[in-house]
Amino acid sequence: MKKKTDLLPPSFSKIDSQPSKHFMRRVNNVREDFKNQGKRMTDQRIAILEILASSTAHPTADGIYEQVKKKIPHISLGTVYRNLGILRDQNLILELNLSRGLSRYDYNTSTHYHILCVKCSKLEDVKVSALENIGIKTALATGYEVLN
Repeated sequence: MKKKTDLLPPSFSKIDSQPSKHFMRRVNNVREDFKNQGKRMTDQRIAILEILASSTAHPTADGIYEQVKKKIPHISLGTVYRNLGILRDQNLILELNLSRGLSRYDYNTSTHYHILCVKCSKLEDVKVSALENIGIKTALATGYEVLN
């Protein structure tokens, strides 16, 4: 049996080799919630959450699968999709349905906006204090399409 820290994605730096206390507290709370619902907080779910928590790139299910597979070699893409759906339904992650039919995933579930580059498909969070006319201003200034 692998330790939880063995499930960390390789993108974690040596300094960040341990999940943060906040992250582990959230995992423990989720584990309790899942238990009350007759579900388990599996190693696969923890690995997916860790990958999303360590990334601001809003990876696709395929990207998450490739990262998880490095630590859990026998995991299937179907397992990743099922667990992403469960984590989404529990409001632990956001599923961003892009206009091009491709879903991307975000660990940050707070209310925030995203911008998508219409040329390279790069997806980023938008950090703004004043949201007035954000769609028009952002699209004009960046060439991105505002999604939500």
